[in-house]
Amino acid sequence: MLLVADACAGLHTLLTLEALGLLYLNVVRRDSAIRNIGLAILIVPISFTANVIRVITLTLVTYHLGDAAGQGFLHGFAGMVLFISALLLIIGFDTVLQTFEAYRRRGVVAKV
Repeated sequence: MLLVADACAGLHTLLTLEALGLLYLNVVRRDSAIRNIGLAILIVPISFTANVIRVITLTLVTYHLGDAAGQGFLHGFAGMVLFISALLLIIGFDTVLQTFEAYRRRGVVAKV
């Protein structure tokens, strides 16, 4: 049985990840309202998915390398993996939305 502490469950981290996503939106400053709104809506599931990746990583580390490894350096490293995976997911979805917007402008995809 695997027990996850409340402090480590990532609920506090979700707010930080959502702030990271909003910062990305502010830094990139796209002109398309569809992309901005779409990415803003997707930030919540992206944050959740990144946290699931972190918990799975820590579970596998603890299972294969023991409890000490799961609570040591690799625990902090999993936090870095969390933010990197969230940022990559945000950039990936932004790219997909950019491609959709480009096709929409060309008239390939019917206007919604």
